[in-house]
Amino acid sequence: DYVSDPIYPNSHICPKLTSLENEALASPEFIARNTSTSAAQLNSILKDDLGGADWRHILDCQMTSICTDRSLPPSLSDFVSDDDSSFFTKIYDHASWQLAYVYQYNSNAHAKLSMSPLLREIVVTSLTPSLSSSSKSDMLGKGFPLLSVYSGHDTTIMPVLAALNIWDGKWAPYASLISIETYHVTQSSDYPTGRAFRIVYNGEVMTEKFEGCGGDLCDLNILVNYLEFATFDRDCDVDDGGGGSAVVGGECGKGSRGMSTPAWIFVCFILMSASSVGTAFVVTGQRFKGWMGRENFNRMEDDEGTHFGNLESVRR
Repeated sequence: DYVSDPIYPNSHICPKLTSLENEALASPEFIARNTSTSAAQLNSILKDDLGGADWRHILDCQMTSICTDRSLPPSLSDFVSDDDSSFFTKIYDHASWQLAYVYQYNSNAHAKLSMSPLLREIVVTSLTPSLSSSSKSDMLGKGFPLLSVYSGHDTTIMPVLAALNIWDGKWAPYASLISIETYHVTQSSDYPTGRAFRIVYNGEVMTEKFEGCGGDLCDLNILVNYLEFATFDRDCDVDDGGGGSAVVGGECGKGSRGMSTPAWIFVCFILMSASSVGTAFVVTGQRFKGWMGRENFNRMEDDEGTHFGNLESVRR
């Protein structure tokens, strides 16, 4: 049910998101670009050639068509390659810019508020336990998962990146993947907690772009402190101002360049964008009830290998 879907910026659940979006759309900078001559030309194509398609959904049609080698309307059949001057690319760029402007406006307030519960769940069930646990076995013994997997929308991937302030503003491709990995490393001035994290997005290490970090790995406490805004009980009252912030998913299990030994992956979160329609959550780890009140299935890991525990439920 899209109206009650909690894994994208859903104003039905959090009405303040509409207020934050309207603030962004009313800014002089947004109005100037959105009413420019080039934008008017693109709007004309949407209205006259594409049956009145709207900016929020046009990319679904464009990408599913071109990625499956289906024919495109004549006005969009001029695509040659990325960064060309085709109308196909211009519409992609303008739609990306419109959404990015909303998510990133006013220090990413919209993205932070929308992804706040998801990020809080990650902090409570994985990041904080990673800081306080001495080993993987210790973490499992406390009832926390070693691996959590979330599947969502492109409009989950993008606000998560925006909330972390590491998004480049480009629309997330199909099957995009973010991972947040935590490591047990040798304690040092660079890693005062002896715990580190790495963020990977579609195969690219993003950690050095995170505020306060300068390499592939960064002390975990920096991420935990950054996510202090994240809460289950968001302030969604439309009469109040303010915002919040976000995180998640990549290539779980791969080592980091220049990482000292011994070091091992403590926890890995994966957030996947399977498609832009419909959403499913799959969370592996010790059984717990999260902010959706869902039940999850067990994944048990020990020094001799990996095996799966009891399958409680997988909801799609």
